[in-house]
Amino acid sequence: MDYCYQLLDEGIKSRDAELRKGIPNYDKMSENMKNALLETHYTSNILPWPHLKDGARSMDQEYLCGELERETEGRPDMIERNAWAKEQCLKGYFIK
Repeated sequence: MDYCYQLLDEGIKSRDAELRKGIPNYDKMSENMKNALLETHYTSNILPWPHLKDGARSMDQEYLCGELERETEGRPDMIERNAWAKEQCLKGYFIK
């Protein structure tokens, strides 16, 4: 349990704070969308991805969700992770 709490504090909470500062309209995303971005950011640092930021800025959910895909070559686990992130993102919505 100590490791789980450490992961939550050092991994997830810190990345959530980074996304709040670096992704436009992050606070206007539902939890499903935020979770999709968090998981993708945790493995791939999405802050420099300009097209993802464009989708977030324009609140274009379909475009944003399509930009969460990561490279899968040499990483078969990423196929499942990409599918999960896109599914979660598309289940979500922007709060207007």
